[in-house]
Amino acid sequence: MAYTLKSTGLAADLLAVYMVDDDGVTLREWVSGQFSTWNGVDAWADDTGNADMSVDAPVQAGTAQWKGASRTYFEVLANGGYGFYGIRHSAAQSVPGGSSGGGFGVFAAAAGMGASGGNIGAIIGYAASGGSFGVDVGPDVLSWWTSSADERYASTQALPSDGSTAFSVGGNYHWDTNAQTFYGLESGALAATDTAASPGQFAFASYDQIGGNGGQGSLPAKYHVVAIFNRELTETEYQTLHNDYLGTLFDVPATDTTPPTFTSGPASANLAQTAFDVQATMDETGAMYAVALASGATAPTSAEVKAGTGSGGAAAVATGSTAATAATQATISLTGFTAGTAYDVYVVGEDAVPNLQASPTLVSVTTLATPHAVFSIAGNNQLVDASGAPINLTGLDWAFAEQKSPVSANVSDEGTGLAITNGEVDIVLSNTTLAVGAQGALTLYDPATDVTRRYIVTLTG
Repeated sequence: MAYTLKSTGLAADLLAVYMVDDDGVTLREWVSGQFSTWNGVDAWADDTGNADMSVDAPVQAGTAQWKGASRTYFEVLANGGYGFYGIRHSAAQSVPGGSSGGGFGVFAAAAGMGASGGNIGAIIGYAASGGSFGVDVGPDVLSWWTSSADERYASTQALPSDGSTAFSVGGNYHWDTNAQTFYGLESGALAATDTAASPGQFAFASYDQIGGNGGQGSLPAKYHVVAIFNRELTETEYQTLHNDYLGTLFDVPATDTTPPTFTSGPASANLAQTAFDVQATMDETGAMYAVALASGATAPTSAEVKAGTGSGGAAAVATGSTAATAATQATISLTGFTAGTAYDVYVVGEDAVPNLQASPTLVSVTTLATPHAVFSIAGNNQLVDASGAPINLTGLDWAFAEQKSPVSANVSDEGTGLAITNGEVDIVLSNTTLAVGAQGALTLYDPATDVTRRYIVTLTG
């Protein structure tokens, strides 16, 4: 739970505030008690205690724009004309200023609201008396309904009911002195809807439901926030909430929008004939992705590298990814290549937010060629026998053995039909475990003469 209430300003005057936390899923109430029927995301509105109610679906979380920023909301749904579907407290929450006190205020910002059902559609309500702040269904306007004698204070402001028009409302209630409402579209400013009027000596001392009032009416809406204050708020204060309720009430962690950077690499390592590694170090913890393509292929985007494809979704020669710890070298091992071939490898990093690097980094890699022995003997660059006569390798059996000191062997490759070209023999070995630079003995056997000769050669790449 990363959002925390401020300790100063309007937040210090809160009785309670309802909002989805920064995880985008968890609906929370800050300040006062907990929900009576809370049972995780699949039962936010478990309506036990309301006999005419069946829970068809949970209260739902979503996102919408508010003043140019993406903000979460919790959506309460209608369930019949008088049914209630929303948030319920197990016991009534006290509103100290609502009965012979200094008054209280309510603010709600909504991503949209539907048509209310029943007698009243409460933003906040008290089931025991029907008292509410919300929509008076008769004239369908923003209103107060006091907790006794059916006393209403209804403004002249009708609220949007198309389900998608974003707006905020505010309301002050003061025993025998003041009942006032405020309204503003998300795209504009908030202002008082009417001249304040006295509700008379009627108490509004408690509430226990958000989004409707059991037995009185439902108010389907997508609430960004519902906040209840222990005093009346000025129009300027409501406007401050309208402009930025989140920043006004909460300490919000700074949003990281910067992707990681490579502090070393990316670069190839551990080259072999059919495999190699890509290594890099990032300045943040996250993940690293790599895609190997044929040399000269169209460069993919960062998103395509993360998805393991080439440009336009083309198949890659090889792909890989790995978790990366800040300031620690990360390695991606790639396989499935052809020896002695050039490849374009694209590498991209991502932090834990996640912020993906805007473009991948290109690493050009050429795999090692298959090991082969290139050698020449004698001053005339010809392979010769003991008498100095040139040896034609065509038709001879041959073997190349890696040497230990001085003549023992442990690995060999065999073949037939070699030929000498320009005095040089190029032997391609099938055994790729031999390292370039290893010394070995070339053993030639001529079955026609039953002669075997051995030549010490060096393996090159």
